[in-house]
Amino acid sequence: MFLRGDVIEDGSGICRRVIWVNRQMRLLATVNLADETEWPELFDDTEAHELYVTGTWTVTQGETTIFPNEEDIPPEHREQRDKAWAMVGEMFQERLPALFRKKERTRLICEAAAWHSTTKVTIRKHVLRAFQRGMTANALLPDWGRCGAPGAERPSRAGTPKRGRPVAEGHPEGTNVLPEVRKMMLIAADEYERNNKLTFDGAYRHFVRLFFAPTYEELKAKIANDVPLDAFADCGLPTYQQFSYWVRKDRTAIDAQRKRVAPRIFEMGNRQLLSSSNKDTWGPGGRFQIDATILDVYVRSRFDRHVLVGRPTLYVVIDTFSRMIVGIYLGLEHPSWVAAMMAVANASASKVEFCKKYGIDISPEEWPCRHVPGVLLGDNGEMKAAGVDHWLHRLTVMVDNAAAYRADWKGVVERRFGLLQAVFKAFVPGFVECDFKGRGVRDYRLDAVLDIDDVTRIILRQVLYYNNCHELTKYRRHPGLTQDNVPSVPRELWNWGISRLSGEPRKMDERVVRFALMPTETASVHRYGIYFHGNYYTCKYAEVNDWFVKAKEKRFDVKISFDKRNAEEIFVHIKALKAGFEVAVLTRACSDRAGMDHFEVEALMRADALASANRRTGQVIARAMMEDEVKAVVAHAQADFGAGPQVSDREQTRATRQNRAEEMAAERKREALEFSEPLVATAARSQGALAVEATIPHGVPEPRTVEAARHASPSLRQIRARSTGGLNDSLG
Repeated sequence: MFLRGDVIEDGSGICRRVIWVNRQMRLLATVNLADETEWPELFDDTEAHELYVTGTWTVTQGETTIFPNEEDIPPEHREQRDKAWAMVGEMFQERLPALFRKKERTRLICEAAAWHSTTKVTIRKHVLRAFQRGMTANALLPDWGRCGAPGAERPSRAGTPKRGRPVAEGHPEGTNVLPEVRKMMLIAADEYERNNKLTFDGAYRHFVRLFFAPTYEELKAKIANDVPLDAFADCGLPTYQQFSYWVRKDRTAIDAQRKRVAPRIFEMGNRQLLSSSNKDTWGPGGRFQIDATILDVYVRSRFDRHVLVGRPTLYVVIDTFSRMIVGIYLGLEHPSWVAAMMAVANASASKVEFCKKYGIDISPEEWPCRHVPGVLLGDNGEMKAAGVDHWLHRLTVMVDNAAAYRADWKGVVERRFGLLQAVFKAFVPGFVECDFKGRGVRDYRLDAVLDIDDVTRIILRQVLYYNNCHELTKYRRHPGLTQDNVPSVPRELWNWGISRLSGEPRKMDERVVRFALMPTETASVHRYGIYFHGNYYTCKYAEVNDWFVKAKEKRFDVKISFDKRNAEEIFVHIKALKAGFEVAVLTRACSDRAGMDHFEVEALMRADALASANRRTGQVIARAMMEDEVKAVVAHAQADFGAGPQVSDREQTRATRQNRAEEMAAERKREALEFSEPLVATAARSQGALAVEATIPHGVPEPRTVEAARHASPSLRQIRARSTGGLNDSLG
């Protein structure tokens, strides 16, 4: 039941360790762990079993004492151990269990002391130590390592001799660094850690200038440190070596470096590397990494070689397990999801057809990658801003994002940029040089001769070399690679991983992948078409199913995918169709925006909105002035109406048709005069008064009487007034 090394806790809270067990004698011995001066206690096995069964003893498995290897023990320690074990070793090997009984133990200790010509105290000390530490020779190793309080500081005190090596003859004696001086050194160290432009030498000079310069008395009121400045006049100031020693002792170089740079910079360049990217993948196609960089080369326009168009963007998609470059994109798009989705789509496309576009003929075995990954690792840029989780969900691809400013989390793909550019640096004109704008240095941009297609051909050649020939010297190899004699070349790793680890990765139709990668938004169906980003679109399915007729009664939304580089068409999600979508094109009303992209359409809409906003103030003021004029006309009419004779409501509404006919007759005469007046005036100026008379039709007044005729034509009000007046006269 009881084993050597078990720890027993009795009812009083004392812990004892079992140091000896004899099954034949049914005995066991224990020693008190809390008191190293107490002798072992011997128990009968029956008694110990009864104490355990009744619950008085609680037994737990103890830890075996671990001693250092023999070769790690210093010779003087081994000599001391062997000497002590020679005195008491025989008792532990041949005199058990007698050594556990007090009388016999006393006799054995006396005999050993006499035999080895030493004292009983020495023998007793060795026996007690052996009991406590395991009853072996190594239990008697000396504890000299504990002597002298190792690790404890011994601060210097004023007036004591200087510590350390003696100074050269003729040099100042030097001084000990007192605790208060060490505090001053840490103040200078704080300045060094806060100011990354300050060198360590500069921090020492700052320390001297701050506390030991003649202006110290002025600073004394501000700094609560009492430095006996006179004491340093003869012996000298603390040296740079002392400053460096004590600062490095109180503040390690790693702590200072952590404070002098941003945490993300320290973690990226100085962190410990205890793992590998391969631990996160199960084989080829398990995890792809994607990232972008701006190439260090200027390119020219494909349409005019004399026009510089800047530096292109390169996206690279790489397989984590094999380090195989599985997809690329090279273009003038800035790093964004628009460019990233081209690289992801390229990873699932046929590389034979892709290379053929640029005049490069390859076999499928040279670039066998046209697969969809299980996990796509990007950064916190376009992969997060675009919300691609929802888009890639249709491809059953999980999206991971590295932490911000932690490019080292995607070290596999980051390193490829350096490899690709290092090759063509010496051969490609227009490469970015570090001495740009230096005096007498030629502008390297003027040396550029390649267009975007030329650079793409160069990148493709380098990718093919890298995938098929480049050997990875620091690749953490799987044991099976060595057994199968497979070199650390990306294509070989890819093929071996497919055949031995993960199997063939998933393949999908390139069109399905491209559709899934497009941004997805909601468009609104109007009577005029499918409205999205200021444009109206139509498709055959919508027209056949009367979408736009239904939208007259109530608008509704549809889900669409789109490519921001092409505003001429969108892709409407229609589950009833086999493909799952239908292409919608611009309506005739929006045909003037053909050839634009969504960026240009958005720019036009912003410009129109800005112009409208700038005109809004003027429109509001003009509207207010117009309303004031309307009110003035109404007020004038009300005044005229109130000034006339009072007529009953019955009289006002009676004979409305007759009144309308009379008013219309008078209005026709007036309008005829207004229509003919410009013609009459023109004829009068060109032919004279006589010709004017000949041209006037029958029934039209003479020119000199036009104004008179206009006033002679009675209005409805005058007619009504006359009739009312006659009626009143007759009544009177």
